[in-house]
Amino acid sequence: MANKVTLQPEPTVQFLLEGFSNDITDYIAEQVLPEVPSETLTGYFGRLADGAMRIITTVVKGLAKNIVNYEFDRNASFEVVDHALENPITAAEAERLGGWDIAKQTIGMQMEDDLRRSRENGLAAALTSTSVITHNFTLTGADQWTTKTSEVLSRINVAKAAIEAATGKVANLIILGAPTFRALQFHPEMIAALAPGKATPGIYNEAQMAAAFGVDRVLVGRAIYNSAKEGATATPTFIWGDNCIVAYVSPSALARFAKTLGARVACPKKAPKQYAGSYVPEGKNADQVQVLVVGSNWEDKLITTGAAYLIKDTNA
Repeated sequence: MANKVTLQPEPTVQFLLEGFSNDITDYIAEQVLPEVPSETLTGYFGRLADGAMRIITTVVKGLAKNIVNYEFDRNASFEVVDHALENPITAAEAERLGGWDIAKQTIGMQMEDDLRRSRENGLAAALTSTSVITHNFTLTGADQWTTKTSEVLSRINVAKAAIEAATGKVANLIILGAPTFRALQFHPEMIAALAPGKATPGIYNEAQMAAAFGVDRVLVGRAIYNSAKEGATATPTFIWGDNCIVAYVSPSALARFAKTLGARVACPKKAPKQYAGSYVPEGKNADQVQVLVVGSNWEDKLITTGAAYLIKDTNA
């Protein structure tokens, strides 16, 4: 952090510390990977049969809004790190937004949303990559679920069987990109399974689909990002695309890390799960400019990639 300053927590950004500024249901990443609090897990993941994959997300500001650089690190040793954003607030900007307090609340919420959206993008990039999730199938032509005669439940059962063969566990979670979820709401096979003898397309929710698929949860990835470069016409893009991920996630990530898709690790002794504060840059005073800092303390980790099956390109 610039000048190694000490952050000054303030009441105006306290809500960020508590994590209440955004609805976590907007983000799949907040719901998929169970949390493991730890000082460090160096070397621990290396004893797993599948090895481990660290998902690193870094927000790129000023290139394209909400875009992240991500990489997959198969080195099993790691320490928990935190991820933060900084944003200068000038006196003119604060005045435009209604004062310093309101400016920090407004900009802080936007920054936290950027951070969460970037994390979402990193996890989605991993789980929708055929080089990462090697148990996968890409739908084409008449097999795509936007075709009324395509088969859905048999393809889901193939995915569930692959997970059970690889891990001995029964799939309990399905992640659907928003376009995929919408297609399934109108698919004749799903309508027949959800409401026998009736034909009311477009009304079926996640809980009903979970029952039809025989899993505990169906999560729909509705988060979007702007995939255009800064200054270009905005191009809203669904982060999860038109994909379906069938997975097994252990109810408790602390179950000795038995076969499970992954976990998110936080280090409470190092930093809160979320934090916020501000500082005044060197050579400036608080009436001229303040820098707002918003951060999260987490590390996402894929543990057993065999606990997931990717059905890609579900829509024509």
